[in-house]
Formats: sequence, C-alpha cells, structure tokens
Amino acid sequence: MNRIFFYVASIMFLPISVSATVIDGWDITVQSAEIRPLFSLSQEVETYTGDIMLHEITHEPKKGFVYIAVPTTVSRKETDSKFLSGSVQLSIKEKNFNRVEDDAFLIDYGMKPFAHMNIKLGTHKGIYLFEIPKESLSNEMFLMYQNQKIKLSVIQK
Repeated sequence: MNRIFFYVASIMFLPISVSATVIDGWDITVQSAEIRPLFSLSQEVETYTGDIMLHEITHEPKKGFVYIAVPTTVSRKETDSKFLSGSVQLSIKEKNFNRVEDDAFLIDYGMKPFAHMNIKLGTHKGIYLFEIPKESLSNEMFLMYQNQKIKLSVIQK
C-alpha cells in the first residue's frame, strides 16, 4: 500500500489590518503587506521503497531583494469600467514598483496569485506580489491604482 504524507504548516490567526477604498467604481480591499525574504515549504513524501523523504520547496527573490505580498480583493460596484489589473503598483518612498510577472509559484504555497487580466465583472481575490530592493523597505507602503494610494500596514514574515 503506497501512502503519501504531507507536512501542513499550521496557520496562526493574527489581527490583520484591512483597508478598503472605492476607486473608479471598484471596491479595492487590501490586507497587510507581508515582507517575505523567501517562500519555503516542507513536506514528507513516502517513496516507492517505503522510505519517508523530506521534500523542500524554496523560492527566493533576486539577491538583495525581498518579496512583498499584498492579499487583495476587488469587487465591481456600479461602473462600466474595467479593473486594470496590470496597473496596480506598490509605492514606497515615492518610488513605484510593478508586480512580479511570473508569480504562478505562489500556488505551491497555497496562495492564489491575483489575475493578470483586466476584470469587468464580479469579485476577485488573490495576492499581488512585488519584488523590491531591501534598501527600499519602509513601514510606510501604499498600493496604488489609477494614481490613488491605499495605505498598507506592514508585517514581517
């Protein structure tokens, strides 16, 4: 009988700051920005011989950079405009950063990347992921859309 064992990380629920703003007819709700030096996951896997092996998955940003993950929910209000997903930026110290284009690896860590397409209807949830230089880090960060800023609270992971 073959068995596969998975290591499941425990989740600790902490008070998470949430900000909501309506911009151009879209209700944009963001949770705390998470500073992440890397993404890491360990799981136990039983091999065909019956041995248990620890399998680790790690994804690191470029040298000298960190990831900023921003859980975001966008809901259409009374509007005919599209939500331009690619227009969302992270603003720190008056410098703007675009999201990571190849963020599909978030799925390996149980997270859903925010859609990379423009949205016309409904409610959409996901993670906006940014890769920024460590020297740009600040406790004051904003998610920016259509030249309007949403203040983020910041937590270190």
